[in-house]
Amino acid sequence: MDKRTQKTRQAIRNAYITLLLDRHAPRLTVTAIAREANIDRKTFYLHYDTVEDVEQDYNHQLTLELLGYLDEEGFFAGNPDAGCFFRACNRLIAAHLALFQHTVFQSRLSDAWEEATAELTGLIADRYADSVTVRRDVLCIYIRFLLAGSHAIYRDWIRGQLKFDIEELGRIATDAAFEGFSAIME
Repeated sequence: MDKRTQKTRQAIRNAYITLLLDRHAPRLTVTAIAREANIDRKTFYLHYDTVEDVEQDYNHQLTLELLGYLDEEGFFAGNPDAGCFFRACNRLIAAHLALFQHTVFQSRLSDAWEEATAELTGLIADRYADSVTVRRDVLCIYIRFLLAGSHAIYRDWIRGQLKFDIEELGRIATDAAFEGFSAIME
């Protein structure tokens, strides 16, 4: 993809997020996004077919960003480390806190979370498939379990239901992932 195309697609994604987060913005339409991106509708349609396509592309970009953070944290080097996973999640949330704050209160966005979870599960499973002793389908269950728990605790934290700072939340989640309930039972 050439730089001009990348720049236009980024402008469209940025416009989408700006309008999504603006409580006074009109409904998300192609016209509104094109106007915010300072392009015409025809240019929008050269890059996307629908507003939902922009949402899917944006979610894909977030997934790739998380994978980049996981790489930087060393998650894929050697044995999986839950601490690396939660530090990467913390970085993603910190980078896009306004978006995550908005989305946890929008039930219609649960489909987007499911799509992102499925994509991330597949990408992580692909990276680990040759270095684990379980079948790929079993590995996917482990990954989905970790992602579902992560989603739940971060959602509750963003909603203000958990009174920890994000680093402490990550440490608690790491302990839970490594130790499970057996570590706290006497």
